[in-house]
Amino acid sequence: MKTERRTGIICGMQQTITTEEQRALDEIRSRLAVQFPEADVDAAVAEAHRKFDGGSIRDFVPLFVEKDAIARLS
Repeated sequence: MKTERRTGIICGMQQTITTEEQRALDEIRSRLAVQFPEADVDAAVAEAHRKFDGGSIRDFVPLFVEKDAIARLS
């Protein structure tokens, strides 16, 4: 995972995430937007992502976010 970090705004919350994590979240949003075209995918992903704020091990966060967001949207 890249060590470069940047600050991003996700649903009004400022947090520092890796560029790799941001890329993965963008891909998740794209996939879920196709799967759930009528749903608020951005909100579901942001809500799921907030659950992992402050966690030091970030490698599996995108996987957990996707699973949580799918459960919210289903």
